[in-house]
Amino acid sequence: MKTTKRVLAILAIACLLLTTLAACGGGTTLNGTYQMGGGLLSQSYSFDRNGNVTTKTAGLIGTSGTYSISGNRLTMTLDGGFLGATTTTHTFKKSGSSIYIDGAEYIKIG
Repeated sequence: MKTTKRVLAILAIACLLLTTLAACGGGTTLNGTYQMGGGLLSQSYSFDRNGNVTTKTAGLIGTSGTYSISGNRLTMTLDGGFLGATTTTHTFKKSGSSIYIDGAEYIKIG
């Protein structure tokens, strides 16, 4: 009887741990280019599965760096040239072929 209760308790704890880990979402990667706006008002991010990102404004290369996604947070470390690297964290959501960074929609274009 005591053995059965212990086994059930261990299984319950294991289920709770697995549920908690699944709810955390784990790391996510993106692959492709996502753009908001057009022409001189365009802003885009090109992500690869290796954790690299390149930004463009008005179609011109802005900067490059790395990114990571954990749950609903996108963290990017971008090279600022002589100013050094800058790390920023944003709210993040993926829905269909769009991503949302700080609430702004970027549509997948490539």
